[in-house]
Parts: sequence; C-alpha cells; structure tokens
Amino acid sequence: MKRALALAGVIVAGEAAAHPLSFGRLEAREGADGSLRVTWRFSAAAERLAAVRPILPARCSLVGDVATEPLDEGLARTARYRCGAAIAGDALGLSGLDGSGAQVIVRYVPAAGEPVETVLDENRRAWVVPRESAWASVSLRYLALGAAHIATGWDHLAFVLGLSLLVRGRRALLAAITAFTAGHSVTLALAALGVVHAPVRAVEAAIAWSVVVVARAASFDASEAPGRIPPWTLAALFGLLHGFGFAGALAQTGLARGAIARSLVAFNVGVELGQVAFVALALVAARVATRAGVSATRGRRAVALAVGVAGAYWCAQQAMAFAG
Repeated sequence: MKRALALAGVIVAGEAAAHPLSFGRLEAREGADGSLRVTWRFSAAAERLAAVRPILPARCSLVGDVATEPLDEGLARTARYRCGAAIAGDALGLSGLDGSGAQVIVRYVPAAGEPVETVLDENRRAWVVPRESAWASVSLRYLALGAAHIATGWDHLAFVLGLSLLVRGRRALLAAITAFTAGHSVTLALAALGVVHAPVRAVEAAIAWSVVVVARAASFDASEAPGRIPPWTLAALFGLLHGFGFAGALAQTGLARGAIARSLVAFNVGVELGQVAFVALALVAARVATRAGVSATRGRRAVALAVGVAGAYWCAQQAMAFAG
C-alpha cells in the first residue's frame, strides 16, 4: 500500500509540474480622444502569448504596431485601437488560450465613470462589458477564482492534506486550516500591494520543502513526534510562505491597486471554502478506509509517505531548475 501511494505521489507531482496554473490580465483603457489602449499579459507560458489576441468589437481597428515587453516570467503586449465609441455593452476578452487552463482578470476603464472587471476562465473567454460597475458579480468571480486556485494548486492541496493527517480533532483542524489561510492572505496582500517581494524560484522551492516538512510531522504518532510545534503555528508560518506562491503570479498580471481590497477578500474566502471542502472529502475517504478495515495509523503513514514523496519530487525539480 505504501509503495502504491508513493508511486501515486510521484505521478501526481509530475502531472502538477507538467500543467502549471497560469494567470493573465487584460486591461482595456479608453482615452479622452476616443482611443482604446489594450494591454494583455501573463505570468507564465510566454510561448503561448504569441497566439493570443484581444476580443474586441468588429468596429475596432488597430492603430500602429503591437508593443511587446518581456516580464520575469512571460510577456506583456500593448496595442492601441480606435473603436468609434465606448465598448460598454460589447464583448471583451482573449482568444488563443484554448487548453491553457489560464485564469484571466479583465478590467475595463472607461474615459468617464467607474472601472469594471471580471475573471475569465477556460469556459468563458469573453465578457460583455456592463454599462455600470457590478460589484456583487465581480466579488463572486474572485471567490470562484480563489476556490479554483486551491482546487488546482497541487502544492497547496498536498500541504493541506498533510495538515489533515497531522491534526487530531475537527475543531483543531479547522483552526489550523484557518491559520494557513490567514498566513496566505497576509503575504498575498503585501505582495500584491508591492510592499514585499520574494524570488519566484526560491519561493517555489521553499513551498515544496514545506510539503515535505508537514508530511514528515504527520508520519509520527503524537507521542513520537520529535519537538513538534502546535499545528496551527506551523500552518500560519507556512501559510505566509504559500501566499507568495500565488502572489508572484498575480503580481505579474498587474492587478490594479483600486481593485485589490474588494478582490482579495473574496479570493481568500474562496480559498478557505475550497480548503474546507477538500479536507471534508479527505475525512470522508479516511472514514471509508477505516470501515474497510484499514488501520488508521497505517493509513495515515501511507498517505503521509505519498505526500512526502510528492514534495520531495517538487524539491528535486526546483533544485534542477536552479542548477540549469
């Protein structure tokens, strides 16, 4: 059983590495002279950006050339259009992203009035620009983005699974998960505001190491654990680290300061709901395994081994990236 779960950990880690979650941003800003300045950028997958084009009303015509700016990871492109009238009420989005899995934050800034924005995903690549700000709709989209982030963030899920193995008692587990979200929220907000910055490679390596640490701690019984610190403290400290993991990608998309306050709250609520749902599924699976005759101690150690192997794989992958 342990060998099978360890192999599963390697396979999952490999698949997670092969399909990184990328984030993009599209901003359409209207000028007082009737022009439309469109910028689109991504935090990863620079090679995909060559095929990406903005979705605009048919009446919009390109003025001049498209400017390209390299980012630390990815590219940014800017173009100027003339549309003859404001594009409120028309479709805005990006084409050429099929199969990328990218989440795209779209923001429309009219020449007069309040900006509006949304988040597009694999199933929704265009958005009809509302004629006025839809606060509730935007919050729901960011909440969904937070839930999607935790659902597709294999390193985050591995860490949360390790926490669920480590902590005894539902209340203590909920406290640990909430502490993780709190830490995640702090660094995400600080990084998005540009207050702090951390190297992407170092952060990814440290996140992989955190998965190994929590898996090792979870592999011990409470009486055997060597110098264990309270789980909620461990969760909060590593939550600070994991926050940089998402913040690095989000910062590359250039999220506007004016949208951070209302979007971060919804995003983090989505993360918390996603974590709680994942842990609930893990607890149900554990109960089913126990009723099937699997020893709770052996089952916990076997799953901890799989989590640790996945974390070790990611650590090795980051080490090779540094060496390369």
